[in-house]
Order: sequence, then C-alpha cells, then structure tokens
Amino acid sequence: MDEVGIPIFFVFTKETSTFKGWAVEAEGAVRYTAEDPIQNIVNSMAMENKTELTLYAVWEDTAAGGETVEP
Repeated sequence: MDEVGIPIFFVFTKETSTFKGWAVEAEGAVRYTAEDPIQNIVNSMAMENKTELTLYAVWEDTAAGGETVEP
C-alpha cells in the first residue's frame, strides 16, 4: 500500500483460475503483471506512439492442472 492506504496493485479473481497478467493481443502472452505500475504501461504506450491500448486478461485454470486459458 502507498502512504494513504491505497493498494498498489489489485488481486484479480475468477472462480478456479489464477490471474497471470495482461496481454496486448487476444491470444498473446503476458506483457504486464498486476504488480506493474501503471506508469510502466503508459511509458510503453508513449514509446510505441500509441494513444489507446486494449488489455486482455490472461488466466491459468488451476482446476485443470495448470492449463493456461485463452484470454
């Protein structure tokens, strides 16, 4: 948490799945994790000259023995 008590990152949950991070393509690999500061994402966008960015959640299905679920 920061000095005013706001969580630095969120914990995402989905039934029997574990959140792995964010991809920038629908079937892409994790590019950002929940722990990445938003400023890192903004800086990446600036370096790529982007003004919009769609993020796709990447989940690991823990009930199926760790098989990664497509975003």
